[in-house]
Amino acid sequence: MTGFNLPDIAPTAQITAHGHTVPARPAGHVTVTPKPWIDPHCHEGALIMHLFDRIKSEVEEDDRLGSWPGGDTVEVLLDWFTTAVGIDVNGTHERATAEMSSG
Repeated sequence: MTGFNLPDIAPTAQITAHGHTVPARPAGHVTVTPKPWIDPHCHEGALIMHLFDRIKSEVEEDDRLGSWPGGDTVEVLLDWFTTAVGIDVNGTHERATAEMSSG
């Protein structure tokens, strides 16, 4: 993937899933001010910004409290994975990886 520069945040723990290890922090614990690390001008960054815009316009604006209700957010997320990213949400991690690698 291009366009991703991970922020300089000291990890307090690590999470390993599907063979990938990433830094983790306790919920709500920020040791530094996060720096933007998504390039909205690359393909992946544009996809993420598209998801953000959809949630802001389709979920948040429809909620009278301006929040992101879980069910509505998940509905938009599932549709985004399917239509924008091209991942079969009913498939396995391995299948999604293979589909993304072959494109």
